[in-house]
Parts: sequence; C-alpha cells; structure tokens
Amino acid sequence: MQRRGRGNRYHVSGAAAPNLRGERNERRYTRYTHDIPSKRKRNTRKDSHRRAQYALRRLIAAAVGMALIVGIVYLFTLIPRRESSNALRLGFPPSSPMQTFGRNLLFLNNGVLNCVGPNGGVIWQYPLGREAGFHASGSMVIGWTGNQLCIINSSGAETFRRQMTATIQFARIGASYAATLIGDMTGATLRVTDLYGNLIEDIDDFQYTTLVDFGFFDTQDLRLWTLGLDLHGSSPATKLNTYDPRSRSSTGAATLPNELVYRVYIQNRWLMLVSSVSIHAYNYNCTPVAGQSPATIYGWQLTRTMAAQSDTYALLTRPAEADGSRSMRTVRLISRNSDQLLRLPSECFDALLGSRGVYGFSSDMVYTARYGQTRFSSYQLEIQVDRVLDMLEGDIAVLASKDEVYLYKLPGG
Repeated sequence: MQRRGRGNRYHVSGAAAPNLRGERNERRYTRYTHDIPSKRKRNTRKDSHRRAQYALRRLIAAAVGMALIVGIVYLFTLIPRRESSNALRLGFPPSSPMQTFGRNLLFLNNGVLNCVGPNGGVIWQYPLGREAGFHASGSMVIGWTGNQLCIINSSGAETFRRQMTATIQFARIGASYAATLIGDMTGATLRVTDLYGNLIEDIDDFQYTTLVDFGFFDTQDLRLWTLGLDLHGSSPATKLNTYDPRSRSSTGAATLPNELVYRVYIQNRWLMLVSSVSIHAYNYNCTPVAGQSPATIYGWQLTRTMAAQSDTYALLTRPAEADGSRSMRTVRLISRNSDQLLRLPSECFDALLGSRGVYGFSSDMVYTARYGQTRFSSYQLEIQVDRVLDMLEGDIAVLASKDEVYLYKLPGG
C-alpha cells in the first residue's frame, strides 16, 4: 500500500484512472462544435449589414458627387466669361436698370441691386425689392420701392432705412445730402436729409409746378437745384430753384418762358440747362452767367456728358428716329470754351465720351479721337455690338450684343 503525501507525483494511478484532460478537451470540443451554427448565423447577418452599409455609402457618395457637379456647373454659369482679350460678358440682360458707380457698375435684376467691378465680379448685393429705383453719386447709393427708402455706402452697407409717410416718386443723392420726392404730383414734398436719414428740411413750395428733376451741385454738393414745369399759364415755362440745406433757405429762382428744359448737368459750379433750342448757363443764384452766351443747339440732342481734364464735355447727336435708332456721321462736342463738329470716318449708330476723348460705334468698329483733336483712329471690335449703354472710369465701355451685356476695354483708355 502506497503512502500518500505531498511529494507523490500522482494522486490516482492505475488503468481506471480517468483522463481528466481528455474530458476537459471533449467538453471544449463539444461546446465549440455546438457554437458553430449560431456563429455562422451571426456572421451572415453581419455580412448582410455590411453590404447594406456599403451600398448606402456608394449611394451617398454618388449623390454628393452629383451635387458637386451641379454646384460647379451653376457657379461656372455665374462667372463672367471673357469672350476676347477686351470683352467680358457679365451675364445679365441689357434691359436691367443700370448706372455707373466710378470704376464699378450698378444694375438691378429681380429686385436685387448688384455692384459689379471692372473685372466682372460681383462686389456686393443689396435686396431692394420689385419695381424699385436707385440713384448713385460719388460713393453713395439711394434706393426706393413704394414708400421704403434706404441709403447704401460704397461697400454695400446700409446707413439708413425707413418707411416714408407717402409713396416715393424718385430720389437723388450727393456727397453730403440726399433728397426724396414723396406724395402725388399735386401735393409733392421734397424731403432733404443727411446721408444717415436725419431730416434737414421739407420743401413743399411747388404750387402749380410739376417737379421733374433735382440734384446737388457746388463744392461737395452742398447746394440743391430743382427743375419744374409750369403748365398752368398761357404757355409752358421752366422753373429753376436753388437751395442751401446748411442754412435751410432758398438761394435763387428763375423762369425760362417758352422753353422746356429736359436736362440739367453741372459744368464746374454752373448749372447747364438744356432745352431743344439752347443750353443756358446759370450760377447758384439762378442768374445767367456773365459772358457765357446760350449755345444754340436746335436740331441737336444732348446724349452724354463727361467731366474730364478739368472741364465738362457735352456730346450732342442728331435726334433718334421714330423707332429709337440713330445713324450719324457727325457729332457735336461742347465744352466751356469750345464748340466742335467732329466727322466720323464711317456711319455709326451711337457714341460715348471717355476720360481722354470721343468714341463712335458701328456694329463691328470703334472710332476714337482725343479731346481737342478732330482726327479719328479706327479699331476693329472683337464682338458684334448693337447697343451702347454707358462708360466706366478707365474708358471701359458697357456694351450690349443681342441679349448680353459686356464690359469692353476701349483702345486709348
């Protein structure tokens, strides 16, 4: 009989001794073999889930890719396209109301006022609303729709916005003040404010006079002029008035009998009144300028003005035909001390004034002559042109070809 003790190697010996390690292995094997079906089932679900996730990722990636493509195409349509080395297509119709704004161009499209730079890019936008109007001068813009008025600076920031007490007919802005005509034609009031909308004065002495235009002049636009028509007398007459907003007082009044003035422009500090018969020069007291005789312009029509080279030039052409078209071989250029007839090299349909000279346009040619000269140089246009709209600083013309508007760098600019 064997003695048991800690030093014995085996506790149980002999053939009947159970194989404990084998039992454990068998149990492990049995447990493993029983787990196989459930594990395969779980892997099948995971595979199905992975396939669904992969398909969803592919669908999302395809949608994102399509959205990116659509976005890129949309942005590409908004980017101005350069048709040639000089012509830049802007992508809005020539019927849009527009006005030059120094080196930039303002245009109103779908109720939004856009400021476009000379490279064709949109600098800023401002929502004015449907059937809105606007006017720009210097570095400020005034806009209106219904009885809503706003003032915007050159960066597109709003400095004033308010509801007026009556419907706004139109408004003008200068370097120091703004003026807004409100009310109907029989009881209109001209409201003068500063550039932040603070009231300076309400002018309502327009009895028997229909106010047709107004604006600012003199140094820093510190004076206001108004132009009215008196149709109640035996013959029509034009009435000119001037005001000083600083002193809130009238500074002059004049009546031009038997003449209907359709345009006022500023030459130095003078008011130049243009009728179908003549151009009169008036000072801030509304008295004719001594030594400045009226220029007879019967048979001519003022089309453009340009302040350049310490002078102001007025471009006159023959009146348009009944359908609005014009055909010209001669233009007339009037400045402070000169009155010139300039003969174009070929038939033109319109003309512009730039910082350096006169430009005449046919559908595929532009002709240019420097101020003080009479000889024109001829240049081939890189696009076909059917309308001449305006001129930016730097002699960049705003031209139309069919339903597109272009910025065109003119030669000699």
